[in-house]
Amino acid sequence: MGHITAHAIQRRIKQLAAILDSDYKDKDLVLVGVLNGSFVFMADVVRSLTIDPEVDFIKAHSYQGTKSSGVVTTFSQLTVNITDRHVVVVEDIIDSGNTIAHVTNIIEQHNPQSIQTLCLLYRDSVSDTLKKKPRYVGYLVDRGFFVGYGLDMNGRLRGLSHVRTLTQQEVNADR
Repeated sequence: MGHITAHAIQRRIKQLAAILDSDYKDKDLVLVGVLNGSFVFMADVVRSLTIDPEVDFIKAHSYQGTKSSGVVTTFSQLTVNITDRHVVVVEDIIDSGNTIAHVTNIIEQHNPQSIQTLCLLYRDSVSDTLKKKPRYVGYLVDRGFFVGYGLDMNGRLRGLSHVRTLTQQEVNADR
């Protein structure tokens, strides 16, 4: 998958929001976005919901350029009490699995009632490295480095309304 249109993304978000509405109707839900990449996706998901979750963010990353460093750095913590509440962690992409595993470990320390994951893009090849696959997935992706709709390369290209893969020429030019 080299390109996902803005229209396709919005259509998929509405489908995911309907599932979340059903799964969390009459439940105390907190959405926790992983910054920076999830902010566009999370905003559109929240606007598409009929339920009214509380929202918080945690800032963590493991990427430098187009490669995961393998080390997750956390720059902020939760500000909302999530004890005995349902939590859905919102990610732009689950690629190596390092960041979501790190964030999930942090959230587990707060004793939520449940933890699930919502991601726009999921690289299914990381399934074996995760304790639990994400419950809510926008798109399964294979190889390539994705930008747009919140996903970036070195802080750039987040503002695209669609998602696309970088060409090898673009990747090499940024090094």
